[in-house]
Amino acid sequence: MFTRTLPIVFALLLASLGFGQGEAPPKVAIQALISVREHNTGAEYVQIRMNQPGYPAKLLQEQITRLGEELGVAPRGVTIQGKPLETGAKLNVLTASFAIDGLLAPGSVNLAPLLRAMTGAPEPFTVENIQVLLEGVLPDKSTVRTYAKAGILKAEAVYLPNPSGMEYRIRLETQDPAAIEFPDRYVAPVKEKPKKEAKTTDDRPLLIGLFMAAGLALGALVYFALTRPSGKRG
Repeated sequence: MFTRTLPIVFALLLASLGFGQGEAPPKVAIQALISVREHNTGAEYVQIRMNQPGYPAKLLQEQITRLGEELGVAPRGVTIQGKPLETGAKLNVLTASFAIDGLLAPGSVNLAPLLRAMTGAPEPFTVENIQVLLEGVLPDKSTVRTYAKAGILKAEAVYLPNPSGMEYRIRLETQDPAAIEFPDRYVAPVKEKPKKEAKTTDDRPLLIGLFMAAGLALGALVYFALTRPSGKRG
C-alpha cells in the first residue's frame, strides 16, 4: 500500500512546488539534446546530440573543450560520432559522450557553464533551443523551476516521472557567452518586515494639566496669605 501511494504523494509535492509532469514540449526546433547523469564514480556522464544535419565535429569538440574550461576540469573519454537521424535515413546527426565534473551537486545544478559552451556557433549551426535532461535528479525547494532574463534566455523545468529526472527547456536569446547567467539553486527572496511607525505622544494635555495644577497651587497660597489673621493685637 505504501509503495502505491508514494508516487501520488510525490506528485502532490511537485504540484505544490509548481512543477509540471511530462507535459508535451513546445513546438520549437531543438538544436541540442543534452543528458547528464551522475556516474557511480562521482563524475557526470554527458551525452550531446546535435539535431542539425552536417553539424561539424570540430565545432562540437571545441564546445566540449570550452565546457571544460568553464568548469576548470578537462573532459575525459570524449567520443564524437555521427548517427542516423532515423532508421534508413541518409542524414546523420552528430552525437558526443564524455565524463566531466562540476555540473551536479547536492541541492544545485550548474547549467550556466554548459549554456555558455553552446553559444557563439556560426550560422547555420547557431544553437538557440536546448533541452537538458538531468537523469535521476529530483526537484525540491531549491530547484530553479523557471528563469528568465530579458534578451538573455528563458528556461522552464519539467519533472519526468519515468525514468525519473528533470528536464530543462531553454531558449537562448543571446549568443554572447559572457552574458549567460543561470542560478544554480533557487533562493526565496527575504521578505522585509514592515517598519513600526514611531508613536508620537502629544504632550500638550500633560503641560496644560501641569500649568493648571501650578495655577491652583499659587492661587491657594495667595488666598491663605490674605486670609491669615495678623499677629498684632490692638
